[in-house]
Amino acid sequence: MSTFPSFPLLFARNLLIFFSEYEQLERKEVRVEEPEGPAVAKDLIVKALELYRRTFPK
Repeated sequence: MSTFPSFPLLFARNLLIFFSEYEQLERKEVRVEEPEGPAVAKDLIVKALELYRRTFPK
């Protein structure tokens, strides 16, 4: 038996983490303003790509 979680469980866990973090940001009413806007957007994109790569490994 593998010690790694199965794909559906891993996907569900990462999806739960994503929406949990999104909900926290939504409650804080986060607003992105210049000049931080591009840096924040880049950070969010990097985090989303990392989450995608963890969820869908090659």
